[in-house]
Amino acid sequence: MLTPETKAAITRATTWLRANPDKHIKAALATDEHGMAVLPTNPNATCFCAAGRVLKEMDRNFSNSLMVKGLSYPAIWGRNDGHGSDCEVDEQRYKQGLGQVCALDYLDGLVRDEAE
Repeated sequence: MLTPETKAAITRATTWLRANPDKHIKAALATDEHGMAVLPTNPNATCFCAAGRVLKEMDRNFSNSLMVKGLSYPAIWGRNDGHGSDCEVDEQRYKQGLGQVCALDYLDGLVRDEAE
């Protein structure tokens, strides 16, 4: 079960990444303006993968913090790096076995499913 704080962090992260698609990256939790990997809470961090942005919103740096909060880092990472920021595949198609849900849709689904 996700805490209200974790749900809020997920919502802030997905909202930010959707508003800044040019800052949604793969292969690193966060990078600075020069593309160098940095910790998500580093003040110089400008770009984030889905997990990295959630960590920033939670004020945490390491992926094991996600596990403690009830989130699966491998599930987020796999959808982010395996499917990237391309969120064209919707959840209905996923449920029908027709494609993956991107990382942002996956995270939104976690918040929505917990609310139901």
